[in-house]
Amino acid sequence: MAMKSLISDKATGLSAQVVDGNEEKHALVVAARPLKTFENEIKFFQNNTYGVEMNQNASTGGTPEPVHNGIDDAYWTATSIAGVKFTFDSSVVAYGGSSQSVQSNAASVNDTMQFAKGSSLDVSGYKSISMYIYVTSNWSAGDSVAIYGWDTGTSLQIGNSVLLQNYFSWSIYGIWHKILIPITDMGLSASSIDALRIRIISKQAIAPLFYIDDFAFEETGEPIRYYIKPDTGTWLHVEELTFSVADAYTGISTVAGATENATLMNIAYNKILGVTPTIGILYQRKISGIITTVPNIIGILDILQLPGTRISGSGGDGTNSWVTTITKFTEPVILKSKEDDEMSFTISDDFSGLLRMRISAGCGEEIRQQYI
Repeated sequence: MAMKSLISDKATGLSAQVVDGNEEKHALVVAARPLKTFENEIKFFQNNTYGVEMNQNASTGGTPEPVHNGIDDAYWTATSIAGVKFTFDSSVVAYGGSSQSVQSNAASVNDTMQFAKGSSLDVSGYKSISMYIYVTSNWSAGDSVAIYGWDTGTSLQIGNSVLLQNYFSWSIYGIWHKILIPITDMGLSASSIDALRIRIISKQAIAPLFYIDDFAFEETGEPIRYYIKPDTGTWLHVEELTFSVADAYTGISTVAGATENATLMNIAYNKILGVTPTIGILYQRKISGIITTVPNIIGILDILQLPGTRISGSGGDGTNSWVTTITKFTEPVILKSKEDDEMSFTISDDFSGLLRMRISAGCGEEIRQQYI
């Protein structure tokens, strides 16, 4: 004999009933509700000084303080503090018209090189540190190289150490990358130092073979960072990014010399419309204090190589042209206010020639106040 049974909620006393639908099998009638509730949010990447407008001039200028260029010139004195894998006058590869550079060849963890001025430098007169870096081989995700200020008199670190791999596309070998590190990132804005040190922090397998050239303090020009982050008490689920750019650029819908029926857009792969960046746009995510960097955006193709990215629109009036791209993430990137998470784009070139450049994010905002 079958026993009568009901699915009951102990707290409310309510029961779920088995019903016989019209020519259907017996089944439970249930109501499904979303586990979480989201508010649609559109957020533009924003800078505290320039707002959402990214067509700004962030290039360097003024009178630099040279640090080292492979001893092509007599600048700061380079020495190996630990390790034997550094060569300060390597002629294997050099940037521009110089003939030598600094080589780091499969150095060990904690191997350290120092560049000493011989006197004190008031860093408050400078905005950033620049260098060119060339990776030949073996730079992997687990490789980490730090740079920081130093006082040789007290043998103490000054300011913060920052990681070189957070400022350039380390996975792209065989080209010179220009790095621009804000003095503020290194905590040196109101400091005096007489040396800089570069140290191997970690390695994944064989440490990388890389070169550094034209190393200097820059008097003017500072990277400009645009970011989004969740409001207090919320999680921001970032679903997609929209990049939009406009310039006084003609012929975007045709190939040069073709007709209005051309099927290819007349856009250079290594430019952003009419601008050719040197450093490019740096895209980073900081999740639970861990920074993830993707290859710098130098041209339109660097945007389109990101998974889930496509050109969503383009047009022009014969004088000016515009392009938009959309990047759809495979899974939403979750930024948590309690972890101080953020997503950012940083420019270090002169983009002021563009008519407009903005980046926005399509997000779902989840209220998490009850978990704070």
